[in-house]
Amino acid sequence: SADHGLHVSLSPIAFPDHFATHCEWAGKLRADNGTDLFKSDATFRLVPGLADPTCVSFEAVGVPGHYLRHSNCQIHLQKPDGSELFRKDATFRVRPGIADQRFNSFECYAPSNYFLRHQDWMLRVAPFESSPLYAADSTWSVRQAKFQK
Repeated sequence: SADHGLHVSLSPIAFPDHFATHCEWAGKLRADNGTDLFKSDATFRLVPGLADPTCVSFEAVGVPGHYLRHSNCQIHLQKPDGSELFRKDATFRVRPGIADQRFNSFECYAPSNYFLRHQDWMLRVAPFESSPLYAADSTWSVRQAKFQK
């Protein structure tokens, strides 16, 4: 389950050997290649949501002070700019997994009913769809971090 302060890695249930990563400031789904750089890029610290402490934000362990945030439905790794918009874009509600409630889905704080998913090997947010593909692509296994400092 999603506990604040933990170092975690996110793996989609349909691709257990792939992980949510940041690469060149973009959110990407990549296969684990075993390198230290990959492990760092695939590890996030779950912190209280920047817009709402009952939610979560994902801080990059390898680039402290930078968070996953959505902009134009794409996921980017960015440093907060002090705006309310950034705080909302970097905050997610932890939900039971859409495809399997043993796992998690992450709903955008705003707009609601948009969920973190992977599509074409990129991380994005998209409005909920009642389809098996959407369910699988937006359900994540929150795993022990790939990288421990």
